[in-house]
Amino acid sequence: DDFQSIFENSAHGIFRVTLAGRLITVNPALAAIAGYDTPAEMIAEVADTSGFYADLSEREAVWAEIRGKGEIRNRFVEVKRRDGSHIWISLNGRLVRDEGGNVLYLEGSAEDVSDRKQAEDELARANQRNWLILNAAGEGIFGVSSSGWLTFVNPAAAGMLGYEPDSLTGLPAHETFHHSRADGSPFPVADCPVSLSVKEGKVM
Repeated sequence: DDFQSIFENSAHGIFRVTLAGRLITVNPALAAIAGYDTPAEMIAEVADTSGFYADLSEREAVWAEIRGKGEIRNRFVEVKRRDGSHIWISLNGRLVRDEGGNVLYLEGSAEDVSDRKQAEDELARANQRNWLILNAAGEGIFGVSSSGWLTFVNPAAAGMLGYEPDSLTGLPAHETFHHSRADGSPFPVADCPVSLSVKEGKVM
């Protein structure tokens, strides 16, 4: 039938597992993600799915969420494959109950997101390095969004303006520190070279 075709041919791993951690059924994609040749092989060898978790405390957190909400959505979990290597999966699932409200099993899906997780981690590390460089710089450095709002201000720039760094983020740049000319007269935002550069790409 249509469900069986989807189950067998889905690119995402699909499974059913008891609350005790015993696999009921898995599709070929999940077997491949976990490093098994066939679903039957995986079901025969895996007595308890707790062995998949790289960190058993994460298993407890996953099941606490499932019991509390009745489902879990897009949770990144580090798991172990058959050969012992580690990968990251995005886990989705819901509790299936009988007519009396008793839990029958957890039905869900898993997607290998190792490449995405690695890219996100590398971006986070790069952002952290950049932030450390900005914080250590002696020059005043700040960022402005296309709408004119301050997105970051390093300590040197904040000190020059007489502010604490964290108090400036999210404020309108022009109105905060570029609103007046040297003689004290108003400086319209339409004439501001910083605003023109940000909004129109013009370098004055």
